[in-house]
Amino acid sequence: MGASRRWGRRGWNLYQQAKASVKQAAMPVLKASEFQMSKAKSSKKVSGDVNESDW
Repeated sequence: MGASRRWGRRGWNLYQQAKASVKQAAMPVLKASEFQMSKAKSSKKVSGDVNESDW
């Protein structure tokens, strides 16, 4: 852990805070894209079934 010695305690804390806030900011985005993916998959599945039964 050379970085913490070079940065000092304050710099290390700032770095940890920044990392945490980035993770928090990314969370809703990840959740939303995950939701979109599953929604797209399920809608594709449904439309595929409908198309097959129509023919």
